[in-house]
Amino acid sequence: MHAVGSAVPSIVLLFVILSLLVILFGAMMFYIETLFCELDQDTLKYVYTTGDNAGEETLYQNIPASMWWAIVTVTTVGYGDMFPVTWAGRLVAVATMVTAIVVLAFPVTILGSAFNDSYDQKTEEQLEKEKHKVPFGVRVSKWVRRLLRQREAEKNIDEVLEDYEQRVEMQELKGEDKVR
Repeated sequence: MHAVGSAVPSIVLLFVILSLLVILFGAMMFYIETLFCELDQDTLKYVYTTGDNAGEETLYQNIPASMWWAIVTVTTVGYGDMFPVTWAGRLVAVATMVTAIVVLAFPVTILGSAFNDSYDQKTEEQLEKEKHKVPFGVRVSKWVRRLLRQREAEKNIDEVLEDYEQRVEMQELKGEDKVR
């Protein structure tokens, strides 16, 4: 989640740039395609005057409809419901596609880099924790040594007490009052 948070400015910038591209290329497509059309006064629709499509209505009747084409093209969905029929419109379409690919490549790279940085940071933190963590075998070894020292100390105390008791008994037998 940290990676996405650090990439938020890049994602916002991506949406701003994509919005500008949609507006720019949508308007360009409308004006280029209607450049080869005339407005039919009866239907108030643009109709091609030249080429193979002479007499047919253009799909690009207004800028919002052209922006729909731009959204579909920029996002690389490509429904096929709208397509340019003039050579100039096809050039605008190619420019839209190439620009969209280039623009989409940068934020994806930035987001991928953010994920990689986040993963590296987590791995480094985990290695740092494990570096300070005492391995299980070492902990067991220390515990066994401590236990052996404790038993050795108990044995020494038992020997000292036993020796003291023997000396006390011997002194009592000899009748001495002081124990050394």
